[in-house]
Amino acid sequence: MEIEVMKPVKINVKSLLVEVPVYDFYDGEYDDLPKKVGEMWNFVIDIDSGTIIEWNHPEKYRVFLKVCDGGRYTLLDDLGKPVAEPIENYVPKCIPNEYGDYIDINILPHGIIVEWDCSNNDFSEFFEIDND
Repeated sequence: MEIEVMKPVKINVKSLLVEVPVYDFYDGEYDDLPKKVGEMWNFVIDIDSGTIIEWNHPEKYRVFLKVCDGGRYTLLDDLGKPVAEPIENYVPKCIPNEYGDYIDINILPHGIIVEWDCSNNDFSEFFEIDND
């Protein structure tokens, strides 16, 4: 008899692609948000350093954005290929947030995210766990 088993494997992840809406009720507050394209804020975070790649903004920037379930978050490998997305579209725990519905980040010059912490390596929300 052949059976299927779940076996943990190690994978290399390098970055996190974040794609979140900037809703129109902000009345232009985020019109100059670096990396914003149309109504979407798209950026890539280096997981080890907590730095937004190619940020190129010389000043501090605070972003408090209600994204609800409208965001998409993708773990990428060192070649930039998708590895996993969360099961639900809440803001992942590694991104400073409130209740999984709001992104709440302070960004230093050169893209460093204040209070970035992925040291516990808990990316379980990106992978389905079968408890049956």
